Amino acid sequence: MIAAIPAIGIAELLAHVRQTHQVTSDDEWRAAHDGVAKTIQPDDLLIFAPKWVEPMGRRWMGSDLATMDRMTFADTSRYKRAVEVSIRGKHREELEGWKAAKTDRYGNIDVTVLENPSYKPVVDDPLDLQRMRVSYTQGGSFERDCPLEHTAPQTAGTYFPPGLPIPGDRFNCGNALVAIGVLSALDYSARRCVIAAPGQGMKIKVRFAGVKIGKVLHGNHGLYAEAERNKTGAPVTINFDVGGKPIGRAMHKDGDGWSYFELPTNDMAGQTADVVAEISSSGGDRSYCFEVTTR
Repeated sequence: MIAAIPAIGIAELLAHVRQTHQVTSDDEWRAAHDGVAKTIQPDDLLIFAPKWVEPMGRRWMGSDLATMDRMTFADTSRYKRAVEVSIRGKHREELEGWKAAKTDRYGNIDVTVLENPSYKPVVDDPLDLQRMRVSYTQGGSFERDCPLEHTAPQTAGTYFPPGLPIPGDRFNCGNALVAIGVLSALDYSARRCVIAAPGQGMKIKVRFAGVKIGKVLHGNHGLYAEAERNKTGAPVTINFDVGGKPIGRAMHKDGDGWSYFELPTNDMAGQTADVVAEISSSGGDRSYCFEVTTR
């Protein structure tokens, strides 16, 4: 037993040496920033691996590279290329199957350009408050418009769970608010989407004006992490029509997490039309969020 003590000490020393050599320095992060700045293109995704290093990556890349759109991407299918900043040889699972075009090393940091073999270009992305009109019905009442207001943001509470923060620019639907915000999804990933949380017996209608139609309507949706973690809430249904024609629906159930759906629009491809989403749930206070593009 006593003879094993020196061996344990040596093992701990080797582990310490290995760990200290894996620490990334400020100089390495500065060099990685400059490397990314030279490499990245306006439409590229920027992503960090492993996921827990993202706060450090955002700090060093700055808001000019780690933009809000890149840090809150809905899915990776819309990106032709991605720039992955990684340490310790880690890679993000969202980029599985992508082809590495080149890798530059800056000490302990790898900057890799990857190409998407399943790239689905976006025809139109209508998530813009100026292109949106929102209305609602409550029970059997007539449809009412939700005015767009500009006020102070509604922050999450200090209680647990804290709930969704609501931007100051939002549509006021009485006992519900609709806004373009950032959802903390079931896996705590940040997703930019339309927050549309219908109360019980309520239907929220979001109209996107003048959308260029492609072959499919491609969307993603989810609920605030703590609202679906226990799997006790009612499903949320979203129905779509394009140019006044119903094209289908998607349903989100607790536990689904951030998930995607596609609805065919082949017969209207090339046209410009309004896209209307109607959100409803048999339960109240569903912290629901969705995004949609045409592909």
